[in-house]
Amino acid sequence: MNGFVGNEKDNDPLPPTSHITKLVKKSLVHNGGKIDGKALLPRPKEDYMSVNWLEYDGNTDLEVCVQNIINIYKDKLKVKKNDRLPIINVQRAIEYVKAETDDRRKIQILYKPELKPDHTYGDPSHSGVYGYSHEDVIIGELLTDIVQQVHRAENFLSSPK
Repeated sequence: MNGFVGNEKDNDPLPPTSHITKLVKKSLVHNGGKIDGKALLPRPKEDYMSVNWLEYDGNTDLEVCVQNIINIYKDKLKVKKNDRLPIINVQRAIEYVKAETDDRRKIQILYKPELKPDHTYGDPSHSGVYGYSHEDVIIGELLTDIVQQVHRAENFLSSPK
């Protein structure tokens, strides 16, 4: 599978016009579908928030991209029908966090594909949001402000791989 937008390599910044998502458990979704900022924080022992790049294969139809990400998740995670996938634009995230934080925080969204032991892609969409920690709750909250759409996993689970 080598249809990457610009033949991005590990640690390259994602294109500014692209989008990211991550699987969010229903328990971190408020009434009305707003994602809790805690869902958009790095894990305590990681230096970035793990996300998935929607357009990793060059496709720009967001519905198709979400289906592709769900298919990747189904290979490595237990996806539940009530899980959600918030869609965030890369450039908007970087600019909004910088504009809205007192320290003008500069986050980076970098390509971090996961390889299997045989050097094939286990997750060719995997990426990371760098520049904050699990303690920077305000940044998680800011990212929820700019979620463009929230997709329900159940709408994509019955589709074939």
